Amino acid sequence: MSARHAYMAAAAAIVAVVAVVNLTAPTATALPASDAWSHVAALDEWASDITDPGHPHLAVTTPSARYIPPFLPLAALSDLFEWSAVTTFALSAIMATALVTAVMYGFYRLLLPAEPWAPLVGLGLLLFGWGLATPWSGLFELRSLVAVAGYPSAWGFVAGMAMVLAAARAANDANKWWLGATGLLSAIAMISHPVSAMFTYSVAAVVAVDQGWRRFVAPGLAAVAGVVAAFAWPFFSLLDVVTEPLVFGEGDRLPIPFYSVGRVLAMVAPAFVGIYALAKLGGRRRLALVGGAVVMTVLWLANTVVVVPLGGRFLIYAVFYLHVAVVAWLLPWRRHLRAAEPAAVALRAVVAVLIVGHVFVLIADVGGKRFTVSGISDLPTTGETGIVNQMEDIAAVVPDEAIVMADEVTGFVLPAFSGKVTAVRRDTFGVDDIEARVADRDEFFAETTTPFRRVELLTDYKATLILFAPEDVGEVVSADLEAMGRVIVATPFFTLVTP
Repeated sequence: MSARHAYMAAAAAIVAVVAVVNLTAPTATALPASDAWSHVAALDEWASDITDPGHPHLAVTTPSARYIPPFLPLAALSDLFEWSAVTTFALSAIMATALVTAVMYGFYRLLLPAEPWAPLVGLGLLLFGWGLATPWSGLFELRSLVAVAGYPSAWGFVAGMAMVLAAARAANDANKWWLGATGLLSAIAMISHPVSAMFTYSVAAVVAVDQGWRRFVAPGLAAVAGVVAAFAWPFFSLLDVVTEPLVFGEGDRLPIPFYSVGRVLAMVAPAFVGIYALAKLGGRRRLALVGGAVVMTVLWLANTVVVVPLGGRFLIYAVFYLHVAVVAWLLPWRRHLRAAEPAAVALRAVVAVLIVGHVFVLIADVGGKRFTVSGISDLPTTGETGIVNQMEDIAAVVPDEAIVMADEVTGFVLPAFSGKVTAVRRDTFGVDDIEARVADRDEFFAETTTPFRRVELLTDYKATLILFAPEDVGEVVSADLEAMGRVIVATPFFTLVTP
């Protein structure tokens, strides 16, 4: 089998895995607190009003940073074919995965044209060149990929890497179409996910240094023009996005998987061979890849001093450059080995362990268990009593225009299916009264709140329904809320009351 056909087979297999998981047992929506619900709710709202969507969760006109260019055609198709937003999000994951494999193939063919097997090895490292990683948006390790492939970060990566390929064509081709494509893809990447876009701009710089930066001046200017043009995106203010520190919900905290020494070592240990590989490379290639890895590492460490949303993700991008270095060093070195040599046997064993280990962890996730550094813990299933099924039952009696007083957990999930809620804690940039909304919501579900005050809060927000998870609000509050009206839907996890 040729290298190209082998890559196509591997890419098809990965897309098939993502498709099967996301269409049958999606791990992205296995938890009520998953960020995936922000994106599903955005797709649901956008499909209901393509030209002028409101906020995905709240009954306000404030837009959402989730309204990214790749979601627009998906929302239109969802409206046309009447797909559920959950299905549309699954299709986003499938399409983005296919495009990730496509841009990875193009990237390695660009950087290492004399190594036909480089794309396959590079894709393998992208998926399996990790230790025990925590699923996280922007991380394309196998277990994480099936959960985050539909996220804006994946689309930002795809558009940004496609921009790199277009810039390389523009550097070698007088056709101005490639300059236009570079600018357009740069804008899409920036709108879709600014942090992912920043990384791909560093990839463009690495390629330019590796292949001769003078030819990349014009494509670089085109990419900059794309960034400027991105601020004209009509569905939300990119200026607000890049200046609002809470836009992605991270605030000023450091995500533990990226700043706990033990968790970091457990995740990135296999990539440390890339440091050795960098030392073995020479010329501009080593300079370019070392520069990329160092810049990403510095940004990752700087995030401990000046915390920015998603800044911990620069660790993932530093590892990307280590993976590229491994590919650039490993393939020429591998050609000098005999199949029976100890080094060759050890290499095959390491590859087998990494692949089998990641497949095992993925199977554990899909089977309803989550493999963590501390062991396996139970997760809600997506079967007949899963979150999606229960919310579909609830949404069947919740009108799209209804405003629901929902607790923190249920309020994040419900708008992905129908209705609006009074308060959420994430994806609220531009909502000036969000703190007051959250305080009122918390007061409503407090055990000491009187029935009169609860009615008053319902009236203030024009809420006509109450939704809660009894396990979250407690037995006393559950009984009080049920006494306020009539229970119209009761599922294993949630209760819907009409006051």
